[in-house]
Amino acid sequence: MKTLLVLCFSILLVSCASVNGSETSRTICRELERDLPTYSVKDTPQTLESGAKFIEVFNAVCGVANPR
Repeated sequence: MKTLLVLCFSILLVSCASVNGSETSRTICRELERDLPTYSVKDTPQTLESGAKFIEVFNAVCGVANPR
């Protein structure tokens, strides 16, 4: 699953990375931003690591994230 997510983000990298990207690119990044992880004191090290990787990839594809 993680590999698939990274692959999907990689495909979007070219179109979303541009500040002046298309409306479609901006919409995709806006939708992906809704899936940014939230954190809890009950998170395990694995969920924290997965969340950090998601944010790292999101930032590379869409620009600076606003982690919750």
